[in-house]
Amino acid sequence: MTIGTCILLLLLTVGCLVYAAPIHTALAEGVFLCLQVILPSLYAMMILTQLLIRTNAHILLLKPLHRFTQNVLRIPDVCLAIFLLSQIGGYPIGAKLLDNELQKGTLRPKQAAILSGICFGSGPAFLFGTLSAQAGTSGCWLLFGSILLANFSLFIIACRFLKLPNLPTVSLQRLQAKTLVETVTQSGAALLQMCAMILFFRCLMTVAQASGLYALLTIPLQWGFPKNTAEGLLSAGLEITALTQLVPNTPLLLALFAALLAFGGICVHLQIFTITGGRLSLCWMLSLRVLAGGLAAGFCWIGCQVFPNAVVSLEICSVSAPAVQYSRTTPIASLFLVGATLLLLQAAAKQRELCKHT
Repeated sequence: MTIGTCILLLLLTVGCLVYAAPIHTALAEGVFLCLQVILPSLYAMMILTQLLIRTNAHILLLKPLHRFTQNVLRIPDVCLAIFLLSQIGGYPIGAKLLDNELQKGTLRPKQAAILSGICFGSGPAFLFGTLSAQAGTSGCWLLFGSILLANFSLFIIACRFLKLPNLPTVSLQRLQAKTLVETVTQSGAALLQMCAMILFFRCLMTVAQASGLYALLTIPLQWGFPKNTAEGLLSAGLEITALTQLVPNTPLLLALFAALLAFGGICVHLQIFTITGGRLSLCWMLSLRVLAGGLAAGFCWIGCQVFPNAVVSLEICSVSAPAVQYSRTTPIASLFLVGATLLLLQAAAKQRELCKHT
């Protein structure tokens, strides 16, 4: 551990003590965001996505398109299946599948790293679950279409240069009760880890805001946006659910929403880096996501000119309710934090037990 890291941790500790009151409010809002938005919108989709992966159904569903993918797109069926599932299932799905192929030896490290920066998407469940109140249904569809088009453009280009191999074919696995139970348990644990990272980043962002650091970092953005909007955009670059604090009431803001959703936020990238054990290059992923964000913003801005109704009106903005409402007296936030901590500790204990037997 370097001296710089020690100093940073010390400053964060002092910040948590000095700004305890705003941190309390931010964590309570974060917990209710997880309970009211994240868990209801992602839990079912995460389970179904994991079931598709464990039964290999996501690959077999593309068999009717085999000739089209081979002769027209010239893309291996398995790679296209991974790409499509990553756009539907959410941020970590694509990287997890590619890491599996890397460990099997069917993809080289550079191929897997580049594809991990392309097979990357928020998924419609996350998009509509978190932003439908702010962006509206039409806006969410435009955001999803812009990000999908940006990713698919990069995917086609990458497949031309990477010379991807035809990955081994797989057979359909039977769905057993044990598989279902394990999938539900693992999905719940993954969601708890996601919520824990969201809360941690909210704590960091609150310290930065209360200390005045945000005011300095958002000076360039404040030339074109109000202070609250500029701080919200910066927060979303760090933790993507911060977009729930903003309303995209102009084509430019909606395009920035598309760019930030395509990028995913530093919090998401750190989670993916942890899930894949650092085997996929974070440099390739960040670089390609910045490029995808620029493409998605351009496509979204063009879409706003073609479909102006996709941008929410000022009247809707003025009556828009906050994404998260909570009561200071309710114990739900504390109970959720305690329960999540216990479950994560239990998962860590099981992991250590497995390591002892291997």
